[in-house]
Amino acid sequence: MSEKPSDAYKELVDAVRKIMAESMAIEGPFPRVLGFRVVINGTPMNIHEDPLEEQNHPVEVYEINDDLMIVTDVSGYDPDEIRIFFEGGRLHIVSHERQTPIAIVDLPQVDTGNVTMSCIHGVLEITCRKSTDTGHKVIHI
Repeated sequence: MSEKPSDAYKELVDAVRKIMAESMAIEGPFPRVLGFRVVINGTPMNIHEDPLEEQNHPVEVYEINDDLMIVTDVSGYDPDEIRIFFEGGRLHIVSHERQTPIAIVDLPQVDTGNVTMSCIHGVLEITCRKSTDTGHKVIHI
């Protein structure tokens, strides 16, 4: 890299764009790169002044066969404090570290008994099975 900060930043942006373009070219149901974090001397750097400020978090939803994969960036939050719940056809992602939900996502009907959640390097990944129940039941007398 060159010595000018503006050149270093441009090179970093170009490298990230190249990585994202290459990851999208790989065959598969979703991109291989879901996000990245900048770490300087072992300390994660947040791009926001206050990582816990009341802000909207972008959420990506992927449909993979009979599953839905919901992915969002939760860096800056303690993974042990993150909870999810389903209410009224919506997925709520919450943390005890903020007053409002991290995100609320409209979803098709899902099997709430078949949900997994993991948080690795600040990326929250929730997988749930789409429900085959149409909401209609036939009752025979």
